[in-house]
Parts: sequence; structure tokens; C-alpha cells
Amino acid sequence: DANGKKVSNGMLAGKMVGFYFSAHWCPPCRGFTPSLVDFRDKNKEDFEVIFVSSDKSPDAQMDYMKEMKMKWYTLPHRSEEANKLSKKYGVSGIPALIIVSPEGEIISKNGRSEVGSNPKGAIKNWKKSG
Repeated sequence: DANGKKVSNGMLAGKMVGFYFSAHWCPPCRGFTPSLVDFRDKNKEDFEVIFVSSDKSPDAQMDYMKEMKMKWYTLPHRSEEANKLSKKYGVSGIPALIIVSPEGEIISKNGRSEVGSNPKGAIKNWKKSG
């Protein structure tokens, strides 16, 4: 979690998940992250974020989470799981927000633009797609 504690993946049961590929050194990421924090906090009953960091170190990753008030979960810095997710979803640039259903099916690879352009309707649209 945002405090560095290990959590069970059961914390995600029944929720749509947004895998957020981002880093503090990336200006577009720093521009989008506050919107995503706000969006997640307003929709946390149905939606959770997993941060997949491209930061330069574990400390930079945790500092970015604290600075931006990310109250969501993260994968260990540059972990095998993080690398697998990046490959699985074909992430070629950041920030990227991949939305998956509670069953793990891809709903959208354009979560960033959907949250940015339609924060009030994105969850509803994803539920229809999922």
C-alpha cells in the first residue's frame, strides 16, 4: 500500500482496477495524477488503482505517492510483476491507465483520456463495457 505494507489481493475483490503506469519525473504524469487521485477517491467503492512505477528508485516511488496523496496500492519497484503487466498491456509510454474488470478482463486501454474527459461518466461506461 501507500505506506509500504504488503496487502492481500482480496482487497480488490469485486472492483474494477486501473493499472496506473506513471513516474514522478514525467511532467504529463504529474499533471494527470491529481485528477486520478480525485477520481479514485470519489469512486473507491467500485474502483481501485494499482500504481506501476517507472520512477528511478523505490524511495522516489514512495515519495511520489506521498506527495500526490495516492491512497491506493502499488507493486514493488521494478518488480517482475510490474514488468509483466507492462508487457501484457503493451504499455509504451506514460502516463497510461489500463482499466480491467473485477474478473481481470481488459475494459479500456484509454483510462487516462476517459477519466480526463468524462470523470462523472467513466465508471458507468466501464461497467457497461465490462
